[in-house]
Amino acid sequence: MRWRTPSVALATALALGLSVLTAPAALAATPDHSIAEVQGTGASTPLAGQTVTVEGVVTADYRGVSNFRGLFIQSASPAGIAGASDGLFVYLNQANPAVSIGDLVTVTGVAGENGGQTQITATAADQVTLVTAAVEVPAAVPLP
Repeated sequence: MRWRTPSVALATALALGLSVLTAPAALAATPDHSIAEVQGTGASTPLAGQTVTVEGVVTADYRGVSNFRGLFIQSASPAGIAGASDGLFVYLNQANPAVSIGDLVTVTGVAGENGGQTQITATAADQVTLVTAAVEVPAAVPLP
C-alpha cells in the first residue's frame, strides 16, 4: 500500500492516537443508599459491615494527613432524615482516586465505625468514581 502524501499518513496516525486518548470515562456506580441512611440516627451505622454505594460532593481532602488518609463527602442536597448527618468520611488508606474538593462522586465501600465515627472504607481507587467535576461544595445550612 502506498500513501499519497506524508501528511495523510500523519493525519491518520494522529486520528487513531486521539481516538485512544478520548476513551469514555468509567461509569459511576448507582447509589443504593443516601449518606444519611449510612449515618443512621443512632450511635453507629445501621449498615455496619455492609457494602454500600453513596453519592456526595467532596468537601475536604485528607489524603496527605497520616491519621486520616481519606475524603469527606456531603450530600448535594439534604436527605431530610431527622437526626442523621448528610456528611460522611471515606477512608482510602493508600488509594488515590482522581477527584478534588467540589467534585460530585460515588463511593462504594464497607460501612463501619472508626473512633466512634461512621465511615465508608474504600481502599481501591476505582471505588471512588467521578460523576461531575467542580460542582462546588453544598451551601452552608444554619443550625438551630
